[in-house]
Amino acid sequence: MKLKCLFTLILVLMFSALAEARYPYCEALLALSKFKTVPLSFDHIEYFKSKNLPGLEMAYQLVPPRTENKETIVLLHGLGDYMEKMYPLARKFLDDGYGVLLVDLRGHGYTLKKTLEVMMEKNLSQFPESFQPEDNVKDITDLILDKGIKRFHIVGHSHGGGIAYALAHKFYLMKKDGKLKSPQSPRLLSIHMLAPYVSRIDKFWSDSAFTPEIMLQETSKQLVKAGADAQSIYSVFDPLFELFINANRTTQYFTDYFKIGWGGQKFIDTLTDPALEISLRKNFTQYFRNRLEKYVHRSLTEDEKKLVDIEAEVTLLVTKGNRSLDLLDRTHEIPPVNVDVQVIGARDDQVVPMAQLMDFNMRLKQAEIRNSLVFLEDPQADHFMNLDNTSEVYSLITREIRSLPKVK
Repeated sequence: MKLKCLFTLILVLMFSALAEARYPYCEALLALSKFKTVPLSFDHIEYFKSKNLPGLEMAYQLVPPRTENKETIVLLHGLGDYMEKMYPLARKFLDDGYGVLLVDLRGHGYTLKKTLEVMMEKNLSQFPESFQPEDNVKDITDLILDKGIKRFHIVGHSHGGGIAYALAHKFYLMKKDGKLKSPQSPRLLSIHMLAPYVSRIDKFWSDSAFTPEIMLQETSKQLVKAGADAQSIYSVFDPLFELFINANRTTQYFTDYFKIGWGGQKFIDTLTDPALEISLRKNFTQYFRNRLEKYVHRSLTEDEKKLVDIEAEVTLLVTKGNRSLDLLDRTHEIPPVNVDVQVIGARDDQVVPMAQLMDFNMRLKQAEIRNSLVFLEDPQADHFMNLDNTSEVYSLITREIRSLPKVK
């Protein structure tokens, strides 16, 4: 509680200082959006008014399917990114006649720009919104219903992969409760999670850093990089991954039970939060500065650096809120969905390791949820597969979509 109050105080002081310096939020944000925008045949970016938080709006782009027999693809970006990061995949789907819906999640891109404009207009010193995954889920659900999208698939990258699953669970509950009885009601057909971030960052640090399956994974990657045949190596190591994951399962159950049942998790949060915040703030700030410098081809001005600092702080808030979306917490069941779940991983992913996805895949099977797990053939493929391996990712997704039963 004390840490939360301290963090809030720091945020308030930061905004107060910027306000006193007459920092031009809107001008800098518009400049940032100009640098990052990638020309496409999309319509201009639009804003959807949130029904959950009046006055706040979610940025989106919607292109309908070319024909009635094609579905719409809902594309969700990752942590600290924005809808344009999904443009390479979006282009592929558009070329094939699919419709596309892209959004900037809360605290990201044009949605963040609009939020800061509201803060300037109303002279607010605190963010007038929360950054919990369920808030994104509610807004995207309302957007899909409002636009009359009939049949759709969800593709989410990293943090967006976790949001994609939560969104699928939302539609599962709506259908179960009889809220989607009309023939015109939207119908979710499948979800596709690209290197999904489905576990708390601090839990990943404490639980997964040096587990046997992670060490096996690193060993197999080094062997492939040294010239060993990738297929032969992974055919041996993949079963070993599953063996160690199963062996660690009982220990993990007791560990999680202690953390939650005896209040141990709160103690661990208190210890890890300060170090975690320092590290993440530094990494986010450097990432955003590098990204902006790439577009302006020069060193950043002081105003632009302040803008980056705000973006890093918001991303940190989103990360902390993501704790409520922990699909790998073994003390709880994975939320049910009634559609096929495809998980796509990368063999050289330093953010979401193969072993973590294999564990998630096993839990999906235990929950009797239709699922498939596949890793990209490229042994060098990393976390940003949606940008660097677009063609292979698109091929895997569309192959899965074509294998689904036809729905009118």
